[in-house]
Amino acid sequence: MRGDEWLSRLPPGPRPNVVLVVYDARRRDDFSFGPHGNSRGDTRFLAAFERESASFLDAVSPGCWTVPVHASMFSGLSVCDLGNDLFFRDWATFPNHFLSLAEILTLAGYRTVAFPDHPFFYGVSASHGGEMAYSLLRGFQLFSVVNDFGRFGVRTNVGTENGKVEVTHTLAGPPASTTEVAAEVASFNSGRLRMDPAREGDLDGVRQVHLARLDALFASSPYLHKRYLEPFDRRVFESGAGQPYFLFLNLHMATHVALPEPALYARWCARTLMLNATAKGLRLPEVSEPLAEWVVRTYGQLGLRHDGFPDPGLFLKQAFDNRFYDACFEGVWKYLEGRGLTSNTLTIVTSDHGMSFGDKGERFYRHDGARPYEYITRVPLLVRFPSGSELATLHRRYEERVSLTDVFSTILDVALGAGVFERNLPIRGRSLVSRIRENDFDPVQVTETAAAPDGYASEPQAAGHTKAVYWRRYKLILMPDPWRVVDRDWPTNVPLDASLPGRAGARVNPRLGREVAWLYDLAADPHERNDLAPAHPDTVAAMKRLVGDRWSCRPLGPSPSRRPPDEWDPEALETLRALGYIR
Repeated sequence: MRGDEWLSRLPPGPRPNVVLVVYDARRRDDFSFGPHGNSRGDTRFLAAFERESASFLDAVSPGCWTVPVHASMFSGLSVCDLGNDLFFRDWATFPNHFLSLAEILTLAGYRTVAFPDHPFFYGVSASHGGEMAYSLLRGFQLFSVVNDFGRFGVRTNVGTENGKVEVTHTLAGPPASTTEVAAEVASFNSGRLRMDPAREGDLDGVRQVHLARLDALFASSPYLHKRYLEPFDRRVFESGAGQPYFLFLNLHMATHVALPEPALYARWCARTLMLNATAKGLRLPEVSEPLAEWVVRTYGQLGLRHDGFPDPGLFLKQAFDNRFYDACFEGVWKYLEGRGLTSNTLTIVTSDHGMSFGDKGERFYRHDGARPYEYITRVPLLVRFPSGSELATLHRRYEERVSLTDVFSTILDVALGAGVFERNLPIRGRSLVSRIRENDFDPVQVTETAAAPDGYASEPQAAGHTKAVYWRRYKLILMPDPWRVVDRDWPTNVPLDASLPGRAGARVNPRLGREVAWLYDLAADPHERNDLAPAHPDTVAAMKRLVGDRWSCRPLGPSPSRRPPDEWDPEALETLRALGYIR
């Protein structure tokens, strides 16, 4: 509902700023902290930030890719509530019958600002007069969204006349210069340029590869100033402290090309290869071909491993992206800190989902349409409460399982006051402050996705509505009514509640005629290698019943009357007692 009666309950006095940062499409092993993190130092700044936060290292994402997960965080609704798994320009990312997070904070007097690095955040509908009716940016007063990875253009209303949305192409850095890298390589081979692996690099102990730190190179790049600091100074924070702000950052690099700073990436790769040549007492080959080819050839000549990645380029790109995200967040945070804008600030940092490295036989980088395995759905969630506040006493690591749907309620309860904002539609998440203080953590968590057919080792042709249910140490992945996709060009962009009709000219895709289920004991098998479902059908049935109506996927319509289903089914509880799982 769009009622604003809750505004009358806002408490007097200053309200905290809110910063929400998403390291887009990062697996939990891309981060340099936590039991599943890497030890090679990709996210040094965030690792230090985590030590001063309320930290949930394996939160559950409600979906498997960017748009539905952000829609859930911005609404407190589940992916199925929103009817939104894959994105359509003219389809409701945000149905118009409830307020988004940015709209709520705008009404409450916040200056709302979004800088997402993903083109799907901005969408207008011709059938709605060109308004951002279906955009994830709905409610943000100022925004600058990357809309063109090829030239790294932005669609922005920051600093434009009368707030008009314009497209600019000012972000692209200088192209990678073969001449510049060749000169550095020659200087290294002659001994004039010396590298210190211990001081200038981080060791990937799994692959025994030294990776260059990005600090010094990033400081010389104009990207931070072009993308963030100049527009911040000019239009976003020009008046300094005063009005509370909500700043949303989505950090996302193009998967296969190092934009917007190809020169920065090329120099980082060259420095990485110099570090490894130094460690091995070798020289580097001269640069005599395109830089990307030289990097891969040199990597091989140095005898370096890239375990888990099909080629060295993808491994280096993944490590670089992690470091680039971290450098961007560090630069923005230090800017805010220097302007005195972090003293009363709630800061939440997370990843929306992970990506496949072909772990189960599926294609590399699969996430949209992916099956909800742990490397897709489990992400860190860090909450730093305002410094010096009573809430800061909650800063420590928590073992309890939480969901990213809790982000919505956490922000509103801290920013506006506990219980101030209410609506008739269900809110699936709950404030993490209340969860911690009352030790009230959901025993069941759910992830939802419209899974696509892929080269999975198990049931590679199965596609359709899929859920993962977490309960205690167990995880169930279920496709209740899958299709057997024989047309390999089958489109996967279908709503979760839709059937999969055959297309004109396509081969018939019949229903599989049976449900597909995988059951894992995550405590004993965190990498989901041992499927227990065939041997434990009673446990599968009990976990299905635990979520009751949540197994159906009926998006919430305009009616505000629907209430959340009762989570605990008596028959399921009785079955679990009989199996010895609960008392």
